[in-house]
Amino acid sequence: TAAGFIVPFVAYLPTEELGGSGLVAAVVAGIVTGQGAARWFTPEQRMSDRVTWHTVELLLEGGVFLIMGLEMSEIVTGTANGIHGIAHGLWIAGAAFGILLVVRTGYVALLVWGQGRRLHPRRTQRLNAISDRIDEIEAGGPEQYGDRGRHITEAGWNRRLASFRRRISRAMSDLNYYRAAPLGWKHGTIIVWSGMRGVVTLAAAQTLPADAPSRHFLIFVAFAVALTSLMLQGFTLPALVRLLRVSNEDDENLVRSEQQRLAREMHQAALMAADDGSLTRRDGSPFAAEFTERVGPLFLQSGEAEDEEARDILELRLALIRVRRERLIELSGGGQFGSAALRRALAELDASQLNVELRLESAD
Repeated sequence: TAAGFIVPFVAYLPTEELGGSGLVAAVVAGIVTGQGAARWFTPEQRMSDRVTWHTVELLLEGGVFLIMGLEMSEIVTGTANGIHGIAHGLWIAGAAFGILLVVRTGYVALLVWGQGRRLHPRRTQRLNAISDRIDEIEAGGPEQYGDRGRHITEAGWNRRLASFRRRISRAMSDLNYYRAAPLGWKHGTIIVWSGMRGVVTLAAAQTLPADAPSRHFLIFVAFAVALTSLMLQGFTLPALVRLLRVSNEDDENLVRSEQQRLAREMHQAALMAADDGSLTRRDGSPFAAEFTERVGPLFLQSGEAEDEEARDILELRLALIRVRRERLIELSGGGQFGSAALRRALAELDASQLNVELRLESAD
């Protein structure tokens, strides 16, 4: 939690001093931290971060609207007594709201159209052709490039081939995902209408200097846009979904299928680790081969074993959880699974690890 609060400022302040965009730096730092959470943070830290940031988000959003409510009387009075007036402010707010919808519609339409083009059979054929070409290059070795190939080490050669294969695999995984969950005009319509303006718009308006010209008028326009968006789009969105007859059943089936595939991948990784004897306790000491052969398969099949309070069995469970998490981290970078399935799998592993660690503490 402390790292989550500190990292944005560590990225923001030096970047601003160097003349860059501190906001962009903070966003990038947040993305990097979020991507590395499964690798760098403990289960306790991840669960604490989720609860903490949900609370902070609730407090900040509520605080912005509370401040706006307290200032509303002064803002309306200042706008009414200003040179523009309330009617002019409402007209500008309506125009801004319409422009936002038009721009968002155009952007989403391009996204839907672009996804449709990605699903063209020629793209799959091209990726397969590239994959076959990589196989040919690998079979020929660096020697096929003459003098240039002689300067390439075997490690460098394998690293380049692996990098190309990862790119092709990621592209193929993206295509498979788009085929399983395609976006149509109905989905695009919902995306456009669900893009409501709210706390960010109001927070940005609040950053205007106190002596800025027409400050009350500008904040009034921002508030009118946010209020119109939240009230109009928020109250009509459920009706729009029902009207378009869009169901989330396909998405739920896709996530469920991905969770099952993830479970199989992690289960297979745990089986391999149990077979090759690479499992260790938390202190690094290995398990006895006889113990792993006897207890490991029982645990992997049912998730339970006799006398599960025994310390070695709990240690074995922790070791298997570590193996599964490592496999999950590997799979998360390949594009084969959606974020919902990955988050669910990580949360289940975290819950299992916390459960086992609490039992180990009570056994000490």
